[in-house]
Amino acid sequence: MTVSLAAFHPAITEDARTSSNDMNEIAEDGNHMIFQRILRDDFDGVRTYLDAGADPNVRGFMNQTASISAAASNSWRMVEVFFEYGAELSLESRNGRSASSIVQQRLELGNVSLSSPDGQAFVRIQDILGQRGVL
Repeated sequence: MTVSLAAFHPAITEDARTSSNDMNEIAEDGNHMIFQRILRDDFDGVRTYLDAGADPNVRGFMNQTASISAAASNSWRMVEVFFEYGAELSLESRNGRSASSIVQQRLELGNVSLSSPDGQAFVRIQDILGQRGVL
């Protein structure tokens, strides 16, 4: 079962309330459905929400952003998707984690398989963060 956040926010338009691709769709756990899509590696589902106008910095459990959730699960290609839609990778969760801090941690641990598609995405994200002086 999902509940639309639109029901609780009158500023959201009637089109958003009645849309089957509600950009503010909430899962049973109370978090935006985009987090469920991340867990399923559902790139098309994530893009559908983002194309509909969902915030790429949407926050969930422990106030973590979607990119933190993707980084924590080592889904670096998913982190790239959020970055392409304007996600800020230095935003922190309630416990001080950010997608960029997770990149730093993975670099220190050396536990990313750089030859995999996600590993290649990790290298691209690392390069971007390095160019911005975040790493």
